[in-house]
Amino acid sequence: MKALLLCGGKAERQKCPDSTEHCPSSIIKHLIVIKNLTLLEWNINLFKNNGAKEIIMCTSNETNDKIEELIGDGSKFGIKVNYSIEKEKLDTAGAIKNATKFIENEKNFFVGFADQITTINLDKMLEFHIKNDAKVTMSLIRPNCQYGHVVLNNKNIVTNFREKPLCNNFINGGYYVLKNEILDIIPKKGNFEIDVLPGLSKQKKVYGYLFSNSLWFGIDSKKHKKVAEDALSKIQQ
Repeated sequence: MKALLLCGGKAERQKCPDSTEHCPSSIIKHLIVIKNLTLLEWNINLFKNNGAKEIIMCTSNETNDKIEELIGDGSKFGIKVNYSIEKEKLDTAGAIKNATKFIENEKNFFVGFADQITTINLDKMLEFHIKNDAKVTMSLIRPNCQYGHVVLNNKNIVTNFREKPLCNNFINGGYYVLKNEILDIIPKKGNFEIDVLPGLSKQKKVYGYLFSNSLWFGIDSKKHKKVAEDALSKIQQ
């Protein structure tokens, strides 16, 4: 089993986790450190612990040198690492397509975004994917709402408060299992979530696997970084 880890972009338009300001274009978001590991290293361990034998880093000319300097050939992590380098901006779908030569003989493969941390069990998602003979299986997360809720009775009297409960809707957790044949319809440039998934979902070819008891953090700000560090500290105690 192989995994593609998408790490070609920088931190443009994102707030720096170590400040309240927007990150300069020189910041590679995937190298931000959470609990002594970069986001890249968290994801390498995630894939390795879920059965991946090789990881293909989908980098760009802007990010590859620093990422390759840190990760190397993967031997220090106990897993093989290769690099698929974008010569121009291809977006997420294009990054997957650009890595075709590394995965063309794989029946199924993982895809993940390197700007997040999670404890989800990808091996179980793979089992679900194979059982349903899915073209695409995407991870689904039910996050906590951004704000607390106020509960009213039928007379508009406040009866209770709920501190940031789980939202009713699911969000895309940013991890996938893809069937190899999907490579035929992925464009050389384009966004996977915008240009590929909607069409496939209309054809009922996309399955969702809900992770209800797992931690998941998108690291977009100093606040998100602290929340992730605090939660991870609790499970590591």
